[in-house]
Amino acid sequence: MEILLTNDKPIKCKPYKATDPDRTFMRNQVEKWISQGVCRMSTSPYAAPAFVVDQPFHESTPKRLVVDYSRTINPITVKDPFPIDQMDLMISKIAGKKFKSLVDIKHAFNNFKIKENDIFKTAAVTPDYHIEFCRVIFGLANAPALLARAISIAYGDLLKLGLAKYYDDLAAGHDSFEDHLNFLQLLFEATRKYSLKFTKSKCTFAAQEIKILGRILDEKGDRPDPERAQAVTRYQTLSTLQELRSFLGFANALRRYINHFASIARPLTNMLKNKPVSSKKSSNYKIQLSDDEHHAFVKLKSAITSNPVLAAFRQNVPTTVETDASHEGLGACLSQIHDGSICIIEYASRSLKDPEKRYHSNELEVTAVHWAITEKFRLYLVGQTFKLITDNYSTAYIVNKAKLNRKFARYVVDLAAFEFEPIYRAGKLNIIADHLSRYPQPVNDENQCCLAIINSQNDKLVHAQQADSFCQQINKKLKNTNNTVHILQIKCMYKYENNILVHVNIENGFEVSKIVIPFSFRNTVLQYCHDNTGHFDIKKTLSRIKARYWWSSMRKDCALYVRGCKTCQQVNRRTTSAYGMLGERPIPEVPFEVISADHLSLPTTKAGNCYILAHICHATRFLLARPTCTTATDDIIHTLENDIINHYGLPVTYISDNGSSFTSSKFKLYLEKYEIQHSLCPPYTPQANGLVERSNATMISVLSKFSLEHPDDWDIKLPNLILAINTSQQSTTKFSPFYLLHGYEPKLSTMDMALGSVQSDLSRMDQLDLLAESRGIAIENLKDNHKINKKRFDQHRSHHNFQPGQRVWYNWQSTNDTKLSPNFKGPFVIEHPVGKVCYKITRADATNKKHSRIVHVQSLKPAQYRPNLDDPGEIQFEENNQQSPPTSLTDNIQINSPTPTIDTKVNSITKRTRKTPSWLKDYIIG
Repeated sequence: MEILLTNDKPIKCKPYKATDPDRTFMRNQVEKWISQGVCRMSTSPYAAPAFVVDQPFHESTPKRLVVDYSRTINPITVKDPFPIDQMDLMISKIAGKKFKSLVDIKHAFNNFKIKENDIFKTAAVTPDYHIEFCRVIFGLANAPALLARAISIAYGDLLKLGLAKYYDDLAAGHDSFEDHLNFLQLLFEATRKYSLKFTKSKCTFAAQEIKILGRILDEKGDRPDPERAQAVTRYQTLSTLQELRSFLGFANALRRYINHFASIARPLTNMLKNKPVSSKKSSNYKIQLSDDEHHAFVKLKSAITSNPVLAAFRQNVPTTVETDASHEGLGACLSQIHDGSICIIEYASRSLKDPEKRYHSNELEVTAVHWAITEKFRLYLVGQTFKLITDNYSTAYIVNKAKLNRKFARYVVDLAAFEFEPIYRAGKLNIIADHLSRYPQPVNDENQCCLAIINSQNDKLVHAQQADSFCQQINKKLKNTNNTVHILQIKCMYKYENNILVHVNIENGFEVSKIVIPFSFRNTVLQYCHDNTGHFDIKKTLSRIKARYWWSSMRKDCALYVRGCKTCQQVNRRTTSAYGMLGERPIPEVPFEVISADHLSLPTTKAGNCYILAHICHATRFLLARPTCTTATDDIIHTLENDIINHYGLPVTYISDNGSSFTSSKFKLYLEKYEIQHSLCPPYTPQANGLVERSNATMISVLSKFSLEHPDDWDIKLPNLILAINTSQQSTTKFSPFYLLHGYEPKLSTMDMALGSVQSDLSRMDQLDLLAESRGIAIENLKDNHKINKKRFDQHRSHHNFQPGQRVWYNWQSTNDTKLSPNFKGPFVIEHPVGKVCYKITRADATNKKHSRIVHVQSLKPAQYRPNLDDPGEIQFEENNQQSPPTSLTDNIQINSPTPTIDTKVNSITKRTRKTPSWLKDYIIG
């Protein structure tokens, strides 16, 4: 066993105080463990306190030494997710059988070694010793999961054939003595194979009545062990909060035997509200019982000692569910007719949640039905035809309304998975369920009709399974009387319930039946579980499918279906890295060889200016900005000619966005006249013109600081602002734009006390040489900064490889979009690439008029389409797409064609190599 911790800081505690008898017991037990090699003396920095637990109902071990790891390593241990056994499942498997056997694995936890490097973490301290454990002991966080996994491996085949387990207890029950003896023979062989041993004093074989986990199981069913139930007499009264919690915990363990438990116990449970949760003082918190609370206390004691008997559930016998609801709680009773007599299977009740207390009586009745059928008794009722008895017609409330609210629409969907006949019974006759909810409810005559949920798909499903080749193969195996190991495994995994083929599996320790879906129904199931239930992701859709249905390739089919969902592709935001790496524009060496332009919108000034037309030089980062009242092309041409061309000459490249003033034919002709190359940025990609965009942000930041009192005169302050920006050192070039353009730093005001500078004492030729050297340094600085930015930018991007003719979705947000509009439009078709990061895409509408545009690759994602899963020839299924980890014989069944076959080689489970989990490598049985 390996112990992985989330924190390596050692934790140590002082030893607990102990009485002399307990201290003697601790000393003897530790010395016994050391002699057996279970533990050894320690010098570890860890120390968990140990204490003695009394076990009055264990004759062989009345006391046990336990280590309190909850104060040291358990909270920081990485938990093993293997499912822990459930006591009720074990009892339900054995109760009602004629011959029963019970065995206890000897020193179950001590059979496993702890990894040498982790032994020091298990250190414990008693008043006399500081020890560490070489073998697993009870109390370690992952010990139960480790034991459950080991037993599942050692007795895996027997667990499928009816063996029940709960920690170190194993039990089996059969109605035939011969079958029971054969099963015990297999159990002994498996035990001998893994060198395990049973505790003789705790074993019972082929008995008609056995005691297990505080219960007595016989042919009639199960009931509480009278010896344990009589322990309630030690509660003479309840005077402290600790005694109240202890009593309610004891009673809650037996609640399934107690009619209307929640109603009886409500006065006591209400006392726990607004009381101290957990502290040293809370255990001695004094309480005083009122008359109602004392009456509940006495009634619970009497119910616990009345020795009720619950029968074992049987398949395919008349079954009844009775429900009732009041404004105090919900009640339900599950019963069957055994040999002509009505037998109670289980009682159930619970108090109302705060929101439920505001429900109408009709809504409460529906809630009681939904809770009883889909939650409390679900494991009994799946695949079982039964009668639903209620004292109110309110079940029709959720189907007779023209419009259902979301909650009750979900109730209808959940209840549709069950087959039942609703029956009205007056409240005075519905005694059991009525008492469970404490108060009878008047019948509401507003909606006087019975609920009849009819699954119209059942008949279609039966016919589809009969026509499906895979289901036909399974049906032949189920009818085969040659009971080989392979056939027996098939019969354990598949069966017919109400003429429907179901797949039987073990989930979280429970046996669950799921409908086998034929090829022709798969699209329907996927549509229901994805399209009709919120278009959730693959994981949630698959979880919804696995709760009710089964087919071998449902994991792969679900992934293909969800990924190909057109609605999800359009609406879901991008969760993967966007396409397109950071490009690099050539850095010019001549000022104003390459310039970028953009319009910046601001509040209107007194002079009527509401825009700034900004130009920036790529070589020097020198910024030019002029306030304007429009964004007309004439203003751009006038500014370009008078502010740039007449002072610095013709630019080679002019970069702008796709604004109408920049893309007009007049501006295009003007640029062609001077042979200026016009570079347009892709739509909705401002980062492609990032230099001028960052300058705009700087201007807005500084202008807002200077215009707090007079925001309508920013155009007057703009020239001084531009001079301040151009004379400030640029973070990438490490020089001011003014100096890189003119070769000197200007004198800014009379407050400038500079007496001169280094270059002022140099000749003009030397100043020009120094300027050229500075420009060279600036270019190198720009290149270095670009490398850093590209490395950081590309970490969150991915490469693209779209091909002509490929269909894509386009992330295009129009002005008419709302919060409910899809994020992606399309699909579009790739025409051809434009440069390195842009593509020309086309979309044909209903009138076949083509709309082409050039877009940046970061706005695109590939479109995917659903295959027709109802056509077995369109998609191939492989073993690698089956459920993982395999929990049944499913891995032996391959569906590769429209005519599936069953592999008769039991051992050929899979073709892939499964990696063994880390926690599975380190324990040794024996």
